[in-house]
Amino acid sequence: NGIVGLAAVLQRRADTLPGDIRPFLDKIEDQGRHMASLIDSLLAYADNAPGTQTFEQVDLGSVARSALTLLETDIQNSRTQISLEEMPVVAGDPAQLERVFGNLVQNAIKYKGEADPVIAITSAELGDQVRIDIRDNGMGVPDNLRERIFNPLDRGNATTQSGHGLGLSIIRRIVETHHGRIWCQPAPDGGTVFSFTLPRYVEP
Repeated sequence: NGIVGLAAVLQRRADTLPGDIRPFLDKIEDQGRHMASLIDSLLAYADNAPGTQTFEQVDLGSVARSALTLLETDIQNSRTQISLEEMPVVAGDPAQLERVFGNLVQNAIKYKGEADPVIAITSAELGDQVRIDIRDNGMGVPDNLRERIFNPLDRGNATTQSGHGLGLSIIRRIVETHHGRIWCQPAPDGGTVFSFTLPRYVEP
């Protein structure tokens, strides 16, 4: 953050600097922000190591709505249509589960196809677990990348989009520390379905 701050200060004094220096300041600031984001993501990955979570009763509907509120600007700017089904109550960490919803919806917006994004969030009960599906109409994920995209620092073929390849690996770790699993598959009418399971909440 110190590097980003210094670059910003120099940017404000750009009029006093040689013209050929200014593009380098832009690059320094961009790379500094990217590095700060990477460090934050690495810390988040470490914070979600198994055994570090305390679970409570969580209304997934409230969590999902909170995540969508944080993405309101992205949703409006991309003209995304989102439908949210009634969600179950699970055992989990609400802040971390909000991150799961936020990351998956943000990815669906980022990797959209030619049409405006359409995202459907649904749920199904599976005995003592629930499955959440986030379906989009985007560009899809090739068969050979469906496992790789969950690996740390592996961005598959997403070389035209910004990012450092930790988002989905953090999401997988969060889901797995909740005793669930996450995967993706093609949507029947194009796009991708990201699915994850979580334990249902049981009254003590």
